[in-house]
Amino acid sequence: MVRIDSVWDGTTEVLGRRGGLLASIAFLAFFLPSAGQAAVAAYGGTSTGVALLSAVVTLVALVASVWGSLTVIGLANDPAASRAAAGRQATARLPAALLLMLVAIAVAVVAALPTVGVLAANGYDFQAAVQRAGGAGAPKLAPGVALFLFVYGLLLLLVALWLYARLLPLLPVALHERRRIGAFGRALRLTRGMTWRLIGVVLLFGVVFMVASWAAQAVVGTAARLLLGAEHITTATFIGALAAALVAAAFATVVAVFGARLYAALRAGGAAPAA
Repeated sequence: MVRIDSVWDGTTEVLGRRGGLLASIAFLAFFLPSAGQAAVAAYGGTSTGVALLSAVVTLVALVASVWGSLTVIGLANDPAASRAAAGRQATARLPAALLLMLVAIAVAVVAALPTVGVLAANGYDFQAAVQRAGGAGAPKLAPGVALFLFVYGLLLLLVALWLYARLLPLLPVALHERRRIGAFGRALRLTRGMTWRLIGVVLLFGVVFMVASWAAQAVVGTAARLLLGAEHITTATFIGALAAALVAAAFATVVAVFGARLYAALRAGGAAPAA
């Protein structure tokens, strides 16, 4: 039986021992792409060219994030691996990992299609919703339609939480076992019997991340507004977004290391072997 506390102990040990290497990867793969996205959002405007640039930056951020996660996993599970060696291993497995991410995104899009269809059938103006930032002026929905959207959305959220928890070892499986689509089934088999414990971990991570991210953005953003003045509110907002990106990069690193040590423990059939 795998103990979550032993996995967490292994996670903190890796973070303490290889913190400098992991921080350099996090800065390059997690923070910088997020900073680029924040810059485009703050200063780009709403033109078609900016929308295209935003899409490109988002794609680059996705690729960098997957590569960074693979590199962190390699460093977490191989104490002898150098940054260069882990980076080469991550690059070699990047196409397979991106395929897994694309499959997951495609499944999510298909799962969301019923809500889009229901909204469109009831006269919801998606273009106006985007332009008005939240759909102000959108037509009211019938009570039955609103109830369906609420129940379906809640079910989607619960299923997504279950899947995310069960697929925590997905990228380690893709990296260490060189699997492609079969990594989904392998990850589900590895985490059988651990659903509720992993859901608890995911919820804990989620709550701590949301609170830390909101606090960082609010505190740093407010301080920047006070220092720069009201005429530089865009720059202050960007600085606050950078603070949130730093928090997100730190959490992405922790989650990747935790997933790596969880995979090691599951492969060992109990407590994670020494990192």
